[in-house]
Amino acid sequence: MSNKYSLKQIREVWINAYLNGEVDWLSYLEASTFFIKRNSELISKAEQIAYIERSRTKFPNKKAGAAKLRETVKEMQEHKNWTTVSGLACFERDGEIVNQCEFFELWLLVENRWQIASLCIEDTDCAERR
Repeated sequence: MSNKYSLKQIREVWINAYLNGEVDWLSYLEASTFFIKRNSELISKAEQIAYIERSRTKFPNKKAGAAKLRETVKEMQEHKNWTTVSGLACFERDGEIVNQCEFFELWLLVENRWQIASLCIEDTDCAERR
C-alpha cells in the first residue's frame, strides 16, 4: 500500500495544527473517534474543537504559535495499519518552560491515509498547578 505522504510528514502537519489551533486541519487529520487523555482528564475531538473556537472568539488577537515545542521521540512502532509514537515534549513560551510531559500517540491508516486516533499526555512537571 503506497501512501502519498509519510506518517512523519502528516505528523508534522498535525503538530503544527495542534499548536496553532487550526481546526480545519485538526478535523481532517484526527479520526472521528479521536480523544486526548491528559492526566486524569478525557477530552473528545468535539470538545477540543469547541475549546479552540471559544478561545479564538475570546482572544481574537492572541498570537498563534506563541508556544514552542521541543520533543524527543523515544519509540515509534510501525505496523501494517497502525503506528504508535511515544516520547517526551517540552513547551516553551518567551524562553521559559511552561510544561513538560510524556506523550503517546496512536496513528491509524484509514482509507489509505494516516489519522491520529488518540493522544495521551502525562505532565512531568506543573502537576501541582493542575
